[in-house]
Amino acid sequence: MTVKELRKKLFEIEDQQREITAEELAGMMSEEYGNNSIINIELTRIEVCDLLIACTTTRNTANDGGRKWERLHDNIKQQLKETDKEHGWA
Repeated sequence: MTVKELRKKLFEIEDQQREITAEELAGMMSEEYGNNSIINIELTRIEVCDLLIACTTTRNTANDGGRKWERLHDNIKQQLKETDKEHGWA
C-alpha cells in the first residue's frame, strides 16, 4: 500500500464518520511502514561520526561477534563517505 492509498482509506473512513481502531490503523500502516522501510533522519556530521564510534565499541563488546554492529557501521560509513564526496571532502 502506498502512502497515497493509505491517506485515501483514512479519508474514506473519515467521510463515513466512523471511528477506526488502533488495530485497523496499525494494520494499514504496517503495510506501508515497517522495520525494513528506508527512512531519512537529520543528524549533524559529528553525530554520524559518534554513531560510528558507538557501533565499533558495541561490536567489540557484543557476545555474538558483533556482526550486526559491523554491518551497521559499514553502512553508515559508506553513506558518510558518499556524502563527504558530494561536498568535496573526498
